[in-house]
Formats: sequence, C-alpha cells, structure tokens
Amino acid sequence: MKNTAIPQKRFRPTVLPDFRPSGLLELESNNKEGVLLKHVEPADACEPNTFYAKTSIGQRPLYKLMVYRDDSLVQEFELMEKSSYIVGRASGETVVADIPIEEDTCSKQHCVIQFRQQNGQLKAYLMDLESSNSTTLNGDEIPSSHYVQLRPGDIISSLDSQYDLVFMNS
Repeated sequence: MKNTAIPQKRFRPTVLPDFRPSGLLELESNNKEGVLLKHVEPADACEPNTFYAKTSIGQRPLYKLMVYRDDSLVQEFELMEKSSYIVGRASGETVVADIPIEEDTCSKQHCVIQFRQQNGQLKAYLMDLESSNSTTLNGDEIPSSHYVQLRPGDIISSLDSQYDLVFMNS
C-alpha cells in the first residue's frame, strides 16, 4: 500500500478592508501651491465677516495684526476675510504664509491665528505649528499644536526675533 499523504490546504487569513477615516485624504487636500500645510482648520472655524453678517451686533469689531520691527511699524494686516492666517517666513521660494515675516528665526509655517465660533461668540486663537524657534505670547512660550486664546493687545513673537506681532481688535 502506498503511503499517500493528504495534501494540506494552505490557510490564508482573510484581510477585511478598513473603512474608518484615516485623515489622509484631508491632509492631501490641505495644501497651498503644492506645499502641505501643517494646519487643518477645526469644524468650528469661522470667518469674522461671515460671523458678524449673521449676528445682530451693531458695531462690528475690526481684527488686525500689526507687525513691528525694533518698535517701528512695518506692516498692518486686516484679519476679516479668512478663518485662519498662517504666519511664516518669507523667502525666495514658495511662500505659503498669509502673513510673511522676513526673518531667519521664523519657520516657513511658524504659527496660525484661527478664528472659531464658540457658544455664539467669535474667538481668536493662536497655535504654534511645531516651529523650530517656538512661538511666544506676551513673552511666554506657548505649547506646540495647542490653541491659546488671543486677546486684544497680545504680543506674538518667536524666540530671538526682532519682530513683534500685535493682535488688535477695534
């Protein structure tokens, strides 16, 4: 009698597709001029003009960012048209910053000013975008990738910077 072994079937584990959201498509779509942005807007992001158009507040505040270098006003930016503004280094290559700063201590995507609608109010926040020289608010270093609420008169800077950015609400 021949010794015939019964061939073993190879067991292949069934790999099922994973349909949970990974966030990769959102990251891929979040770019400016082909550069991937470090900031993804939160669900409660709101443009100041849009917010105040929907509310019945009589006098609309005007949000501005004043850029100073060595106590001299360099430039002024109105922060009314967009829900977020990226502050970053201006250089010869592609500039993704909405508020360009011409200084080597500033990262290309240094920090972001984000407007958010919360409990029927519009609030401004600052977040460091994992910059190499950190972001300071009124002289205190803020944690990276965490929102910190801005108030009128707050001074934004980076360590060893000659620039100060003053957040205004008039």
